[in-house]
Amino acid sequence: MIEALGEIVRNVAIIVLLTSFMEMLLPNSSLQRFIKVIVGLFIMVTILNPILTFLKQDMVISSWQFNLPSKEEMDTVLAQGQEVIDFQQHQIIGEYQARLEQQMEAMVKLIPDINTVKCQISVEPVDKIGGIGKINTADFWITLRDDIHTDFLVEPVKPIIIDGKNSNASVSTVIEEKQLEIKEKITGVIANYFNVDKNFIKITIN
Repeated sequence: MIEALGEIVRNVAIIVLLTSFMEMLLPNSSLQRFIKVIVGLFIMVTILNPILTFLKQDMVISSWQFNLPSKEEMDTVLAQGQEVIDFQQHQIIGEYQARLEQQMEAMVKLIPDINTVKCQISVEPVDKIGGIGKINTADFWITLRDDIHTDFLVEPVKPIIIDGKNSNASVSTVIEEKQLEIKEKITGVIANYFNVDKNFIKITIN
């Protein structure tokens, strides 16, 4: 290719030099214009002839022009690609988990008598198309309203029959029943709205 370009440049230079000499020898301006047209045609032929010859040749791609990567290089590229995929998956799962925890906390806090809610879940990635992760466990730490114990002290307690005798239930028993009721409400809400197995929902009331 370089040799062909060198030949084109050399031929064009020779034609231009000959044209200059001919213009100096021919004083007639009309002849000079005629010579310029002919010289232009010669230059076009000189440039196009090697190009046409090159296009007619078969294009052969040699081994040094197209080298496949080795197995070690392919393994390295695939390993790096897998690391990027794992990192992105970890970031997506983390963001997905944080949003679910916020949604659960907001929903549980709507239940009466609950003051604060802290939620922590574990999410397992899924291979399903369009899916992100599956909730495995959900842990909740709950605090009740400060005045809930006072409410139990003020409200009358229904009598309980024990061995044929009337006995008032203790305040602690009523509180335990109330906490159990709240736990059942939280478990039902989380299980129904977020499709979590009730056996993997843990609630701690402080």
